[in-house]
Amino acid sequence: MKQETCVLGAGRMSSSVVRSFLSNAYATSVWNRTHEKCAPVIAAGATSSNDLEDAVRQADVIVVNVLDFSTSDALFRRSSVVSRLPGKIVVQRNIKEHTNV
Repeated sequence: MKQETCVLGAGRMSSSVVRSFLSNAYATSVWNRTHEKCAPVIAAGATSSNDLEDAVRQADVIVVNVLDFSTSDALFRRSSVVSRLPGKIVVQRNIKEHTNV
């Protein structure tokens, strides 16, 4: 049985990750602070949640691909999110901290 996945973020890299999960038959949802940015991957077959807590609750694997660590820290410091994390696999990549030298 494949795990439910959720990608937090809807930029180019996040969209690519979502499409990869979908092409490998993973049930995949996406969440972004700006819900409209999720439209292309929803059209490709992903589901979406308007609520971060709900997105985290439903997923077994959460891929965090937001702008920077400050953003992800702000998202995951909410007690309503923290309480839903036990037993989840969280993979995090932050864009700003990774630059080409």
